[in-house]
Amino acid sequence: MHWCKWSDLCKPKDLGGLGFRDFCKFNVALLAKQGWRFLIKPESLVAHIFKAKDFPHTDFWNAQIGNYPSYMWKSIFAARKLLEEDIGWKVGSCTKINVWRDNWLPRWAGGRIHKTTTNNSISMVSELIDQARQRWKEDVITSIFDAEEAVAILYIPLPRPVEEDIVVWMGDCTNGYSVRDRRSVKVNFDAAFQQHLKQSSSGVVIRNNMGLVMEMEGDSRTTIVKAQKGALNKSTIGVYVNEIRLMAFDFDSISFQHANRGSNLVAHTIASMGFKLGNSQFWVEEVPSDAIAVTERDRQLMQQPDQDGSIIA
Repeated sequence: MHWCKWSDLCKPKDLGGLGFRDFCKFNVALLAKQGWRFLIKPESLVAHIFKAKDFPHTDFWNAQIGNYPSYMWKSIFAARKLLEEDIGWKVGSCTKINVWRDNWLPRWAGGRIHKTTTNNSISMVSELIDQARQRWKEDVITSIFDAEEAVAILYIPLPRPVEEDIVVWMGDCTNGYSVRDRRSVKVNFDAAFQQHLKQSSSGVVIRNNMGLVMEMEGDSRTTIVKAQKGALNKSTIGVYVNEIRLMAFDFDSISFQHANRGSNLVAHTIASMGFKLGNSQFWVEEVPSDAIAVTERDRQLMQQPDQDGSIIA
């Protein structure tokens, strides 16, 4: 009989184990999940009960173990450390976000302030914002923070209208043109990102500009799925999704559809051009040279008869 360590048996099968659960870690994960529910659903009955007994004057994130804690509260409190690694903030009013303690920078910048020495003159992120214009105080930020961290802060979009700060989980996030009404607008979008430059570029293609019915189409399934949901989005891209939902009310009808990359090549090509152009460019009733071939291909496809014999136009 061959004996194996339990730790080896708990490894995934592709790493040589048998995929058994480590019940100790599994239990900690479940406790941490309960703490996560305290954060995102403070109005729930169980959150109210624990708050009334264990942290009546603060929130779960700032709660202390207290005197004579119950076994359940001690367990959830201990598992809170597991959340600290991947919990972050989606910037809103910034009144709840501590500059030096909280995880609020983009992930590519490390999440938290690391390189800048703590400055006691500021404590909350809201102090870095010009509240009247809802813009970052660029002069203050560049004078206090390390250059790389200053750039990361200035890249964070500030929502309009101002929203409440939301805790987010940093670990995560039909094809074809079916709207036949001539008074419709079809919008294809795509984005490109270059990690080494910390730069992004986006491309948008709008077809037919006569009506108030819109179809949004893109190859980012995550963005489309989030935009289709009517509830307030609390993910790391929620600031964009919520503004999309807000602007959607300007249209009589709007739909969000996922398209594969092959059906979204014009927007993809224009998004990729952004790094070469260096600034914003607009084309009205003309096509940029780099996108002529894919635009012509789309035009030919749209002129082909649909299954019912009609022409897609």
